[in-house]
Amino acid sequence: AKAQAFAVCLPQENTVRKLGLLYEGDWKHIKRLAGILYNTARMHPNEIAILEKAADLDQNWEQGRISAILTVEDGREIQGDLRMIHRYYRLGVRILTLTWNNENCFGFPNSTDPEINGKGLTEFGKEGVHYMNRIGMIVDVSHLSDGGFWDVAAISRESHKPFIASHSNCRALCAHPRNLTDEMIREIGETGGVI
Repeated sequence: AKAQAFAVCLPQENTVRKLGLLYEGDWKHIKRLAGILYNTARMHPNEIAILEKAADLDQNWEQGRISAILTVEDGREIQGDLRMIHRYYRLGVRILTLTWNNENCFGFPNSTDPEINGKGLTEFGKEGVHYMNRIGMIVDVSHLSDGGFWDVAAISRESHKPFIASHSNCRALCAHPRNLTDEMIREIGETGGVI
């Protein structure tokens, strides 16, 4: 493989408390895990390189290195502030999964409740997706509601930017709400994205 995504997952507070762990907040957690990835790349410069822009992919591959893509799963820490998206980008995050299992500033998670699953992006969510498309951060719709998916699709078509579903499967084969309908799968492909 030319590239590998390294996802920073944000823990649920109740899980952290149950395990009796010290948690210093999402931003410190993201920086700490990004630091581990960057240190690993520095220790193994002939095998792995951090992907910062699309052109790095082929260049790294030609040099025999796998491109490491830093991703964050769950945009909750953005808290409705475009400057936070830029802060993520400066840190090296190139893919952001907008939601996880809870509502946040971007929108709503996938759900077995049709009312929740039909809800789209928030106003900030739409602004945030436009901004991510502008700066070159890939939008990941895994865990996003169906309504949010179609909002991302519309913005991505308008911006001529691809989007992805990094860990979703086919709903026709497994009826989990995180999985994608055939229509969604075609939409991602038509924008140049991947699943």
